[in-house]
Amino acid sequence: MEKSFTIRTNCIFCDNILNKSYFNSDYNIPIACYSKNEVSNDIIIPYNVYKCEVCKTSQTKYLGDLNEVYKMNHADNIVL
Repeated sequence: MEKSFTIRTNCIFCDNILNKSYFNSDYNIPIACYSKNEVSNDIIIPYNVYKCEVCKTSQTKYLGDLNEVYKMNHADNIVL
């Protein structure tokens, strides 16, 4: 299986190289859930936050593959 995320390397605002993580270790989060069953093919990626030392903004360290994030319709549970 291909890696379903990339690692942000530069600040999106000032282009500074990011290397200071907020959390001491990475957590895990799902970026895509394909089944409502107990056994599923959820895609889990690491989670951490960078803080830019130049412009002081916070940004996610790991970027989920948008093809996986939006692979399924997310509008099937909207309540009007």
